[in-house]
Amino acid sequence: MTIELLKKLEQNKKIGSEIIQGVSEVEINKVETKFDIKFPRAYREYLSLAGKYAGNLQY
Repeated sequence: MTIELLKKLEQNKKIGSEIIQGVSEVEINKVETKFDIKFPRAYREYLSLAGKYAGNLQY
């Protein structure tokens, strides 16, 4: 995924003192398919950059 909206987060890779980790596009797609939804672009970028930091997607 190309990051277009969250460039600062992509460059920093930290929230507070925590190093962030994202979830894969495949994982994001699985959740979207399971719930028959499509996340907004900004949220998809956030998940790909910091989704594991925020408490993993549950699918």
